[in-house]
Amino acid sequence: MTDLEKIQKAVGFKISDFESLDSYYYDLCNALNQNEEVYGSVNRVKKVKSKKNYQAIKDSIGIFDALGIKLHDVNVTSVSTYDDINNVDIDNEKITSKKQPNEIPLYLIDTRVMCREFDPTFSELEITNVKGLDHIHNEISFLSLGLDKSTPDIAGSYYNHEIMHTQLNSVRESYINYFDSDVLPIFFELLTSSFNGNEELVYALRLNQLSNDLRNNLFYTNFNREEEIKIQKNIVSTLKAIKLFNIYKESDDWGKKMMMRFIQTILNGDSNVDWLLNQYDISEHNSRLDIKTLVR
Repeated sequence: MTDLEKIQKAVGFKISDFESLDSYYYDLCNALNQNEEVYGSVNRVKKVKSKKNYQAIKDSIGIFDALGIKLHDVNVTSVSTYDDINNVDIDNEKITSKKQPNEIPLYLIDTRVMCREFDPTFSELEITNVKGLDHIHNEISFLSLGLDKSTPDIAGSYYNHEIMHTQLNSVRESYINYFDSDVLPIFFELLTSSFNGNEELVYALRLNQLSNDLRNNLFYTNFNREEEIKIQKNIVSTLKAIKLFNIYKESDDWGKKMMMRFIQTILNGDSNVDWLLNQYDISEHNSRLDIKTLVR
């Protein structure tokens, strides 16, 4: 079972068609490729190797508390109890337990593939069967989180990106459309960068990733169906997340608090990402970036 199938089985989302493959995406891809700030953003990321940075990165989770967001515990499978992840019996209750999301093992890796490719995060996960009062249902269990070996202020943004994934993927129907599954993780990635004082660089890196995804979707055909879906999801989620982030920045204090309350209802299982986007009239069409502002 692939990671996408695991998440779909646990969360219960649908996968819609990527309907907006029109000239706008070609124009956007061209504009991003010609933007020197976006193109060169990866080369501005400073690498670190010291384990002292682990705690500094994990401290970024405190931003959720500052925003009034209460994170729930998630299933965590301890990798220290076995040698081979592929051979573990994931149903064993001695292995999987409820823990705070910042207790998921964190690894720092070098994720740079080419001079301008930067995919800074990943998470390993499994499906675990959880016994309820009168039934058994599927839930996600997290094995580890991986981040690029960036400075803590940069990596902290991506850490909170993954933390939000742990929250959404452990709540049934937290998002109805798979193409919206990265909206809140990217939103909190950008929001964390504004707290850490590197919003400009993290935003440029996000546009760099968008540029890569657009090129892959428009010009390359050597991807399987699941890879295509993930690329299309990245495109749609990125545009909607940027739109939501801009709305947040332009809101007054009351508006910002209300958005956080709306998001909390999603984490509590009382609403979903699709509902949140409807509250702010965010769609794939009206979240399109102004290409004129990207041409430099």
